[in-house]
Formats: sequence, C-alpha cells, structure tokens
Amino acid sequence: MEYRNSEGYIDITASIAIQQMAKTECGIEREYRDTLWLIRKIAGLAGFEIVGRVPLRHKGTGRVFR
Repeated sequence: MEYRNSEGYIDITASIAIQQMAKTECGIEREYRDTLWLIRKIAGLAGFEIVGRVPLRHKGTGRVFR
C-alpha cells in the first residue's frame, strides 16, 4: 500500500505507521473473538449459557467491545 502526503509524494513513514496500526487493530479484534469463544465454551462446560452481551475492555488500549 502506498500512502501519499498532501503534496502527492509517497510517504514511507506514514505507510509503515498506518500498516502497523491496522495490524494491531486486527490482532486486538481477533483476541476479542477468541476470548469470547473461550468464555462461551467454559460456560457451556459448566452447564451455563451466555444469554446477553458480554462487554470486555482491552487493558492496553482501553477499547470497549460489546
């Protein structure tokens, strides 16, 4: 991916920063899905069922998943 600055030139530093940020966000969302899957499995093994939403907050970013 090429990211260009306001003058139209390719900006390598911005490209790298944006790619790393996107990779981090994707990883956090994957961790959330995996954690929720694990919570559902544990509840099922204990004889329970998750009925409503389970809000989780990521400790590193403070982002809340609902």
